[in-house]
Amino acid sequence: LPDYLAPGVFVEETSFRSRTIQGVGTATALFIGEHRQGPVGKLVPVTGTGDYEAVFGEIDGTADSLGLAMHAFFSNGGRRACVVRMADAATAADYETFYRGAGDALREIDVIVHHDQTWAAGGAGNAVISATIAYCEAAGHCMVIVDPPREHTLATAADVAALAPPDSSYACLYY
Repeated sequence: LPDYLAPGVFVEETSFRSRTIQGVGTATALFIGEHRQGPVGKLVPVTGTGDYEAVFGEIDGTADSLGLAMHAFFSNGGRRACVVRMADAATAADYETFYRGAGDALREIDVIVHHDQTWAAGGAGNAVISATIAYCEAAGHCMVIVDPPREHTLATAADVAALAPPDSSYACLYY
């Protein structure tokens, strides 16, 4: 309470600051590629490993690279993701068809993760990754993370440079 020591005009100082708004995670990641089971070509939202396992099967720590990526995503604070299982040996045209068909559903996606894909000079994954980079560049609201297979050794900068990765501000290599 203020002290009023004299008659007249009184000035009372109060804090004008309200509480700050707490930050929240807003990134939604799309994990796309080949999986053991689950619907093909369908965008499936997941909010935890339980959601993932209900649709795509139990996470197998030795053979399920996507499951391990999902586990790592949620263990490190991820809250929302989507998973798309592409058909085995899907081509760049299959990916382009998916991106065109998904339309507005992809507006909430900030990051597209290609697991077990790698860019390599003359490599088979190049066309698929290029199709995703082209989508991100056209959309302007997301980026691609290429997550190479575990057995792919990238110990030095020379190993990474030897891959001759694409030059795009919408793509990066996770290793």
